[in-house]
Amino acid sequence: MKAIQLEKSYAKFAGALVANKLRGHGSSMSSMPLRLSELNEFRLPGDEWTYIYPIMSGICGSDIKTIQAKSSRMLEHLVSFPFVPGHETVAIRADNNKRVVVESLLSCKALNIDSCEFCKQDLIDKCQCQEFSSIAPGLQIGFTKDIPGGWSEFSMAHSDQLYEIPDDMSDEDAVLVEPMACAIHGVLKIQREMLNTFNDIPLVAVIGAGTLGLCTTAALRHFYKDSIKILTSTKYPYQRKLAKICGSDYHSNTQNYLTTVRHLTGSFITGPALTYGADVVIDCVGSKESLHAAITTVKPGGQIVLTGMPSKANLDLSLLWQRQITLTGAYTYSTEVSHLNNANNAKTFELAINASKEMGLGRLVSAKYSLDNYEAAIEHAIDAGKRDSTKIVFTNNKADLIKKLQRRIQ
Repeated sequence: MKAIQLEKSYAKFAGALVANKLRGHGSSMSSMPLRLSELNEFRLPGDEWTYIYPIMSGICGSDIKTIQAKSSRMLEHLVSFPFVPGHETVAIRADNNKRVVVESLLSCKALNIDSCEFCKQDLIDKCQCQEFSSIAPGLQIGFTKDIPGGWSEFSMAHSDQLYEIPDDMSDEDAVLVEPMACAIHGVLKIQREMLNTFNDIPLVAVIGAGTLGLCTTAALRHFYKDSIKILTSTKYPYQRKLAKICGSDYHSNTQNYLTTVRHLTGSFITGPALTYGADVVIDCVGSKESLHAAITTVKPGGQIVLTGMPSKANLDLSLLWQRQITLTGAYTYSTEVSHLNNANNAKTFELAINASKEMGLGRLVSAKYSLDNYEAAIEHAIDAGKRDSTKIVFTNNKADLIKKLQRRIQ
């Protein structure tokens, strides 16, 4: 079976760092620690696991950060090499031939160990047991050497990780379910009291208009309807149209973001920050610059929700203290605890399946590549914004996968 593997090569990771700094000046995929491999079928880790055959799998921003050696090394102990990436996956389930999406988090149940206190409450996003099972460490499927991710012709998952999707749901809408689940999990972290505003209608600002930022904009509109105003900060002109389609009321480019928030909230500038600001800011980028922008534009006593995968950054947090800002991390998905009655105690993935289908998020899929053409796919994903693109995906021929599945059953 074909699969794209990420190997642990310090020389290539160093080369990736250099290539990233020199992009546009001769950088190439040869400097990155990826290879297309032929792998033998992995053994299932337990009785409740089943083989799956990926139809479509997305390239996530966290994948690109890892490939480019730009992600924080603080979580390196929860990754095992070489691994097959891909945690945004639509697949055919081998034991019943149904289409499914994969909830890629590896919780205690999936790891075949006694449930921790978080997993007993179905709060799988808080599980910290990924190092304590017979499965090699991995935050999720797609980050452990023992379970191949979706950038392959085969994978596997625990039955609890698989969600059947409606027959009339497109593969494109389905591949956006995982990022939409991440976005919904962040949106449902908003505290009710944060929306008690001096303005007539609360303002929620979204920093970033890549896949996660656009899904977050769509999730805000899906759950809050017209009870809030949404500002989406975009980097590229084409993102403004998509932000509006996803439900944004206002947009600004990166350079004018602070000025736009000031205008919309009737604020003054005091030092680096605003006297008032947005009621809630959701940072979907996770960079030093985006975090600084969030801290300086959220209202005193407001809330910042961090959904974008952060990297190591030196940041002055004085305003976080002086303005008494709540900083909330939002990692992946779980069973939701929310002040919104229609979302409380619901599985994030079930909410995301409905929202992705209803809002037609498959329109964010910009380009599809075969595994054989992985170098072009990664280059496209790295330059997605500059090429007026959002979500880049790998696809496998569905008919070929079914033939392989039938041969395996025989």
